[in-house]
Amino acid sequence: MLNREENKFNEIAFTDLKEKINRNIVFAFIGAGSSKKLGYPLWHELIKIIEDKLNQKDPTNILSVINRENQCYSKDPLWYAEVLKGYFSEQEFNEIIYNNYRPLIRKANWSLFHQKLLKIPFKHYITTNYDEVLESASHSIAKPIGSFCWNEKTRIRNFFKDLNDPDPNEPPMRYIFHIHGRYDEKDSIILTESDYMGLYAESEFALKVIWSIIASFYMCFIGFRMSDLDVLSIFRRVRWDFGRGDTRHFAIIEGNNLEERKITRMYLRDKFGIEPIFYELKEGTGNLYVEEEKIIDQLLDLSSINNIL
Repeated sequence: MLNREENKFNEIAFTDLKEKINRNIVFAFIGAGSSKKLGYPLWHELIKIIEDKLNQKDPTNILSVINRENQCYSKDPLWYAEVLKGYFSEQEFNEIIYNNYRPLIRKANWSLFHQKLLKIPFKHYITTNYDEVLESASHSIAKPIGSFCWNEKTRIRNFFKDLNDPDPNEPPMRYIFHIHGRYDEKDSIILTESDYMGLYAESEFALKVIWSIIASFYMCFIGFRMSDLDVLSIFRRVRWDFGRGDTRHFAIIEGNNLEERKITRMYLRDKFGIEPIFYELKEGTGNLYVEEEKIIDQLLDLSSINNIL
């Protein structure tokens, strides 16, 4: 059992999150964990799929004979993704992404969980996912939701216009922003070392867009393992650009161990300005994420207040 002090931290953070959502100043930041519920691969699982495709294509490739104890993937996954990509033609590589994230291979392309995410009155949605699960779920709610990728400048311009100067005669439109691209937009996919460097180091446009959103609004991470340091580095940069100060963001993440929670909370708060809201994984219950879903259900209560249903 977790102690009373830890539960109190969770309660304070959750109350603060609800208050910010009700003020319509929170973006949801949706990670791969939410799509994993439908069977879509996580990032490291996609890399294994690409690796298996390479071994089928060329069983004698040099990567197949490297001692797995070297753990080149775990030491530098972006570099390893870059190396793997080099063994495929552009068309072959794009087909791997497309075939693993297109909706036609799924029995259902959204679940009640995803519908609930869209009924919570988040201002907008940012996602690192390549799939269109959120778009599919959006057809089940009353208010329409738009979608765009990081390289669609016209749509981004219109998004910022609506954000800063909304039309008083039109109902506000919410958007899903794919910052790492979408499976059916091959030029938008961010997966390898050069992709990440292009987006987060060389492309001032992409960096400025994401920086502006993070600096202006609160974020709530859902289904995100907090291990993508290229994404989190922008949060660190914003925090330092404004002289640190109070935490501005939230992360609904798993954490069963009390000591690990304490360390993670201190790390996320101090380095990135993120306040974690922990839930326990429930082994042997048939639903590992029942506690996470309870948190989502509590946030869903805010939808009736904000007329999202």
